[in-house]
Amino acid sequence: MKKVLVLCMSVVVLIGMSTIPVKAEEQSVKVEESYLLRDVTQVTSERVIQPRGAFLQQGSSSLVKTGEGLVTAGGDTIAQQVVKSISVNVILERLDENDMRWVQQHSWIAEGKNTTMIQCNKTVPVPRDQFYRVRSIHYAETDTSSSFTDGLFIK
Repeated sequence: MKKVLVLCMSVVVLIGMSTIPVKAEEQSVKVEESYLLRDVTQVTSERVIQPRGAFLQQGSSSLVKTGEGLVTAGGDTIAQQVVKSISVNVILERLDENDMRWVQQHSWIAEGKNTTMIQCNKTVPVPRDQFYRVRSIHYAETDTSSSFTDGLFIK
């Protein structure tokens, strides 16, 4: 009986000491569908388009810390076939912590003709000690969709 009691106590102690791993997003604040992440250097969001249209297949947005107060932001669009026109509109957004909403900092567009893919990246200086994310709008012929990254803290 004493051995069973000691065994049960040991199991209870082991269970109490063990930790369950938690994903980073479960520990972070979320603003407009983007988690706010402090301890990562890059984020990418890839959206596989539901085939409603005949042209757009996939799009993604990315954000990378490239130095103190510098980020590289970009996006790409992939078509299901060669299309007459394809583009990606990349929008770098900063979190307005007073209103808890994303506001546009920079944006640019890359366009292509008679191809299946377009991509662009830019390295830009940003004010430090703030959260940033990238949102992209993807176009292939008449099809459109969007993607966005999580928020990345830039020191």
